[in-house]
Amino acid sequence: MAIHSGLCVAVAALIAVAASSAAAAGLEGRYASSSTGNRTAVITLKDGVYKVLLTVKSRQCTGELEAYGQAKGGTVVAAVAAQDDPCKVTISRRGRGIAVREQSCLNWHGAACDFNGDLAPR
Repeated sequence: MAIHSGLCVAVAALIAVAASSAAAAGLEGRYASSSTGNRTAVITLKDGVYKVLLTVKSRQCTGELEAYGQAKGGTVVAAVAAQDDPCKVTISRRGRGIAVREQSCLNWHGAACDFNGDLAPR
């Protein structure tokens, strides 16, 4: 009986991991928004690692960021490859599009704009 219960726990854990990965699956693609500055995102997935390219352009400033990360609970958390850079972006599904939230990324754009926003598929 102990083997059966241990097997059930192992299967449940595998299902939880698969569900978490599947929830973030489908974020790959191209997204854009023109509200409050023109933002774009290109998200690709290779070998379990998401590559996130973000841009923002407005009259006051521009910015561009390349970050890498993995899915955690249906959300992709990506960081800049430079070890000492605190910039991190969180991307989650919002309807058919995505919601982008940045943390400590001022070095990657001007003070008058940011990468935050809801983006639609393009």
